[in-house]
Amino acid sequence: MNTITVSATDFKNNFSDILGMVTYSKKKVTVSKHGRIVATLIPETKVEKKFDKNIATDAEIEAKLAEYYGAIPDMMSYEEIRKSRYFRDRDIDL
Repeated sequence: MNTITVSATDFKNNFSDILGMVTYSKKKVTVSKHGRIVATLIPETKVEKKFDKNIATDAEIEAKLAEYYGAIPDMMSYEEIRKSRYFRDRDIDL
């Protein structure tokens, strides 16, 4: 795999061209700033998706939902939150 090193300024100014180079030419691009490598772009490789054969059925999902229903308390309404907060009355003279 070919590796190309570009400065951060060149990367910023030529982003579209560099991205196309990585995508279509399958070249690896290293971005440097003040002589230090700060990023590396590598082309995406195709990955086969593996499907889990132990997928739960609808009945199993419903049973788990019923088991844990109510585990998270309901949120307070706006009025309940407002009543629970302490507000200090202030007299402001301008």
